[in-house]
Amino acid sequence: MRQECVAVEFHVVSQAKLSKEITAALRKHPRSKLTPAGLAQLLKDEIGAGRYAVGAQMPTEVEMQQRFGVSRYCARAAFQALKDSGMVSARAGIGHQVLAAEPADQRYMQSSSTLAELVQLAQTTLHVLDARDGIVDAALSQQTGHAVGAEIVEITALRTKRGANLPTALLNLSLHRSHAMMARYMEGEAEPFHIVLERRYGVKIAEVQQRIISVDADAKSSRILQCAARQPCLKITRRFLDAQGAVIFASVGLYPSDRFSHDTAFKVNR
Repeated sequence: MRQECVAVEFHVVSQAKLSKEITAALRKHPRSKLTPAGLAQLLKDEIGAGRYAVGAQMPTEVEMQQRFGVSRYCARAAFQALKDSGMVSARAGIGHQVLAAEPADQRYMQSSSTLAELVQLAQTTLHVLDARDGIVDAALSQQTGHAVGAEIVEITALRTKRGANLPTALLNLSLHRSHAMMARYMEGEAEPFHIVLERRYGVKIAEVQQRIISVDADAKSSRILQCAARQPCLKITRRFLDAQGAVIFASVGLYPSDRFSHDTAFKVNR
């Protein structure tokens, strides 16, 4: 990804509160008995307590060995557990960076993506068609949840499956004016938009509201998607909210019926 100067919102935690929380965590996981799972949980506790904010760099494996008196294997396995939980990322030559303050499975009550959809997203990229400033009117407010009069950036983009000639979806995104650089960050991006936004700006999504309806593509959309006139499509509207219920951004996607499917499986608890 391109390196840009971005504003990251850090959570300020008092030293006294942090020390108390970390001391409690250390009592819970004594150094002499730390397993990879125990070290991973301790690091999760520290991230959650604010020691390492979203976007911050984590200590190296060597620093973890020295601090906790654990083996290199233990430190490496703990970092792998954090990666698997979605809390940190790892890049060669850069190290580990905090992506989220909580494990992914605790942040969402229900995943918005099935395995089939996740695989499909992993094989697609975004291409920005247009980015423009706008003011939210009543109609857009009703659709996206943004407050009337709010200053936003509207981005139109195509999501295309790698190796395919036809786009998978036409996306219209609306986000706060302060996040305008996302139009540059998302070009050619395969990772979901909301993950990139969280990492770049330090915002935290607490809830996703989704509405799916069936529509026919209008003339303009048909032209951009290169599909038949009045092609049946799925229209997926999502609102991404923070912990206070405010809209961080919203997306409206148009997915031609012959290029996209959404499969769901449920397990019965007895």
